[in-house]
Amino acid sequence: MGGTLLAIDAGNTNVVIGAYRGRTLLATWRTATAPDRTEDEIAVTIDAMLAQEDRALAQMGARVVGSSVPALTQAFARPAARDGEGGWPA
Repeated sequence: MGGTLLAIDAGNTNVVIGAYRGRTLLATWRTATAPDRTEDEIAVTIDAMLAQEDRALAQMGARVVGSSVPALTQAFARPAARDGEGGWPA
């Protein structure tokens, strides 16, 4: 599943997440925007959403983030796992 792209659109009201393989949208999820969430909280939330489709952050081959919420831009841009295990794809 290394060819899967995790696309994240962090807006002022909602964060919309999609998993793509090539041009094919595999699944989407939506959560409320909470600018005070930590990197770890965001990673846990996204991993739980991915698990609904038997996927995990560690399986994503790449990610792209679009954000209009500066506090979340940084949280989504940095890896959540310090050791590279189970964290954000590069």
